[in-house]
Amino acid sequence: MKKDTDRGYQLCLLREGDVPLQQMLQLLVENGYDGYFTLEWEKKWCPEIEEPEITFKQYVGFMKSSFARI
Repeated sequence: MKKDTDRGYQLCLLREGDVPLQQMLQLLVENGYDGYFTLEWEKKWCPEIEEPEITFKQYVGFMKSSFARI
């Protein structure tokens, strides 16, 4: 939680936050999930976040490296 933000949290790029995404992906795969993974990035509503061109490229890299470790 970030008390100094309006939302109480700070949006950030993958791997830069506190959410254990690698472990979450691992659990999903280990338990048979074979569906899609998506990223929602709403720059229009949150103008302070990174540009989509940066974010989506980073997302692809994150997902590739995450699945290589699983």
